[in-house]
Amino acid sequence: MYDDDRGVDLDDFMGESKTRGDGTFEVQGSSHEFTSIDPKINIYHDCDDELTPCQRKISIMIPDSYVFSGGNPDEVYDAGTIELSGKFSGEERDCFH
Repeated sequence: MYDDDRGVDLDDFMGESKTRGDGTFEVQGSSHEFTSIDPKINIYHDCDDELTPCQRKISIMIPDSYVFSGGNPDEVYDAGTIELSGKFSGEERDCFH
């Protein structure tokens, strides 16, 4: 999970997790910013890419209504079910994450 910083500023790392055996995951993150944060989940995977170098990467932006101040959120964002073998708009390759 990252705070999406546009422009020349690098995205701030906020947290990470790996999928369980059934494919589900939970990730939590936090950041200390003077302005509001724009959280996103980056998913890195090798589904349906055979021996292509680097991992496929898709990003899911978290709506502002799920951004909270303090330790425990009031609501949890559900990213739903994602079929990673598909092709996604904005998908990239990432060798250094």
